[in-house]
This record gives sequence, structure tokens and C-alpha cells, in this order.
Amino acid sequence: LQEWLAQGSRQFPLVDADNKDRVILFTQKNLKVRDRGGKTTLYKDPYPLVSIEMLNDETSFTLAFTSKKAAKLQLRAQQPLMRDLIYLLLQAFRDASFISTLPRASKPMSHAAALEMGNADAKSGTFSPASSMASDRPPDLAEAVKAHTEGSSRRSGAGAPVGRRTLSFLRNSKAKG
Repeated sequence: LQEWLAQGSRQFPLVDADNKDRVILFTQKNLKVRDRGGKTTLYKDPYPLVSIEMLNDETSFTLAFTSKKAAKLQLRAQQPLMRDLIYLLLQAFRDASFISTLPRASKPMSHAAALEMGNADAKSGTFSPASSMASDRPPDLAEAVKAHTEGSSRRSGAGAPVGRRTLSFLRNSKAKG
């Protein structure tokens, strides 16, 4: 997240409710939704004017744009992790100090290892490769996000509710069976 914030730009491929390919583009000033070719900007707003709501599907979410071209877009990411990164990056672009509120791993790990934290090892049923590095009780990122969004004062007052959903990498996969 810090690298993407420093670069000032990051994009993710998505699909909208009509199964049309879209690209979400984070820039220094605005969040943009573009057609798949990236040539036409369909929606854009400064970060304080955009809200996000996680939906029941682990890959789906709604973006609400509130400026001139107000719209609510239901979008679907390719993976649950991508949806979660979009949420976290929106918070980080809105307020750079947000990153400091996130829990950190006790040991350094590669980006690949971090991305594989939620993948279950089919042979043993354990979580790999991060299970040996994780504590018995994972940090509650949802609580950290909630505390940050409730405690920060925003110029527009627009929040970014997580809704009733939990970020996918915080769910207890062992309880699913």
C-alpha cells in the first residue's frame, strides 16, 4: 500500500453489474472508473466524495460517487484479496496516516508470502505459508479500520463504511469447514 501511495497511481481490472469490463484507477487526486481500454473515464471523484460498501459476495462491492455525476456502481474484483486491497487503498489515498493504523506482521515476509496467507493447503488443511508465522489470534483489522474511520475528522464528513462484511483475509476459514 505504501509503495502504491508513493507512486500516486494504481489500477485494478474489474467487472460491473452488467458484466462489462472496467478499470478502477487510483490517482493522486481522484478515484476513477474507466472502460476496459482505459481511454474513457466514466466516473471520477476526489477521495472524500467516494464511499465503498462491501457486499455479501467476497469479490463484490459498491462504489458511490457523490459529485456532479453521482452514481452507485456495483463492481466485482477478480479475487477477494483484490477487493480488500481496493478498500484499503481507498482509505490510504483518503488519509495517508491510515496505513500506520494497520497491524503489521511480526516477521518480515515476501510480497508473495503475504498474498498467500489466506490460501489453505489442501493436503494438510493448514494455512500456508503464513500459518507458522501467525499468532493464535490474528490482529483484528476490522476494529483498527473502524477505530480509524470513527476517530478521524474528514472535511467532507463522508465515511467509507465497511458495512456488515469483514475483509476476506480476516475471516476464520477454519470455521467454514
